[in-house]
Amino acid sequence: MTSFSASQYALLQNRLSTYTGVNVAHSNARAYWNFNAGYSRAATVSGNSDYYGMLNGSGDLLETFSSSDMTNRSDIFMGGLGLNISPAKETNIGFVSNLKVVAVTIDYASEGLIHKESGIVRLNTPYTSQIDSRPYKSTSSLYYNGKIGATSVNVTDEILLGSATKSSVYDEVGTSAHAQTKGADRYGMNSLMLSFQTPVKGVKLGYGAELALSFNKNELQQTEQGIVTDVVSSTVKNGQTLLGTFVDVRAQWLGLSWYAGLRYEYEASSYTQNGTRVTRQKPSPHFLSPSFSLSYSGEDLQATLSYRKSLHRPAYSSLNNFTLLENQYVYQQGSPFLLNETNDALQLLGTYKTLSFSASYNYIRNTATTALARHETKADVLLKRRINIPSYSTLSLGLNWSDSFGPYSPSIEVEFQKQLLKYSGLTFDRPMLELSTSHYVELGKGWSVNADASYSSRSHSLFSEYSAKWSYSLMLSKEIGNFTFDLSLQNLFLDNKQYRTRRMAGIFAQEIEAQDFSGVGLNVSYRIHSVKAAYRNKKASSEGQRF
Repeated sequence: MTSFSASQYALLQNRLSTYTGVNVAHSNARAYWNFNAGYSRAATVSGNSDYYGMLNGSGDLLETFSSSDMTNRSDIFMGGLGLNISPAKETNIGFVSNLKVVAVTIDYASEGLIHKESGIVRLNTPYTSQIDSRPYKSTSSLYYNGKIGATSVNVTDEILLGSATKSSVYDEVGTSAHAQTKGADRYGMNSLMLSFQTPVKGVKLGYGAELALSFNKNELQQTEQGIVTDVVSSTVKNGQTLLGTFVDVRAQWLGLSWYAGLRYEYEASSYTQNGTRVTRQKPSPHFLSPSFSLSYSGEDLQATLSYRKSLHRPAYSSLNNFTLLENQYVYQQGSPFLLNETNDALQLLGTYKTLSFSASYNYIRNTATTALARHETKADVLLKRRINIPSYSTLSLGLNWSDSFGPYSPSIEVEFQKQLLKYSGLTFDRPMLELSTSHYVELGKGWSVNADASYSSRSHSLFSEYSAKWSYSLMLSKEIGNFTFDLSLQNLFLDNKQYRTRRMAGIFAQEIEAQDFSGVGLNVSYRIHSVKAAYRNKKASSEGQRF
């Protein structure tokens, strides 16, 4: 059987964005293949009003104001091809390949960049800035899944390749200041994963290994005139070899489902800057990740208690010594010395009839984030610098009710989140309360309507304090034969301003973004038949998330 589906989506906000996609799939007794392709042309407009204030070494108040309009235009092509062959029962051989090509242009136009020292205006000039980016990324996965006797075997080889070019131009209208940056990024990864599962006296024993090789090379070239910055041309290369092995046990005992696992990883990484290898001090190249879960499933009550220690390595895009110009008083700076993040997560999930509940506690070390700091040599320049937070914890509680009454299906969810973070003598612990509700109604004759609404309170997220936010969406749907029409409205007449404030190291920052988040959308989709793959390979390396 062969299936075909196509969709055309249009969203009108301040600008018009569109998406076109097609999917073809075929399945028979021995094979399944599918092909998909999509093209998106997006355009958004937003406004930014930023204020930064800090004291210099002499006690003078330095203030920088900027207000700008931002236009973001992007063209995205996505495509994928997959093939699965089943030469024998419980045996699958195949591949999955995906491609993404993007072209993005971001324009900033400011009526004024204002810099004051003790209330005296030192600079007041309009400026423009443009960022042009052309990223490309492809992922391919080859796999075998079968059995050797009673042992299940999976072999997966994942290959990731990508590159990007990026350029930015900064011009001040009232001065002769001009800065241009050109960059290139190339990266790749190959991960070979082997996993086995053997039944042993009512217990399922899993074991396996992973070998992952990856690299990332970044180049930055800066030219400037009428302005003196510390942005320097640089070339950096990161490389890593990762060896992992794991063992886990699954069992049913006393009416409960038990799981226990242990993963070991060894990491060998290198960092080269302008042809010179730089030594990076890391606590240890070894990492142990234990995990445990206990599940109960009754007629009305289902619950799972779990613990896991996980590791997240920093994105390669942050592991460099680059300094980028936001304007002549605000710089962005990476760090090649970021540490790996670890997370000890304890979680309870459950359902009782129509209620779902969740509770979790996370103790997190070395999260990478952006902090505000003074420039070492330029007293009037603010740095947005990538750093590691030594440790903090989060607490989350959630309750959801959902039910159906004939054609009407409502749901209500309440969630509470709080972080416990102290840094440099300051506390960042304002909690967030989030309320959301959804209501779906079948109207008959192919008509249906869905309404969603949510509210999130003022809260801290790491060092930033965000203002409260409302959002809603309404969707009216109609099915006519193989066609489905969806008309949606979202966030009309709501305040679109998002306030973010940060106070740290004697620096105060307030950034206000007028978001482009309201609009009217129409989606038209067409489908002939529906074909599902008998087997989907779910093995994937976590290293791919770093690119």
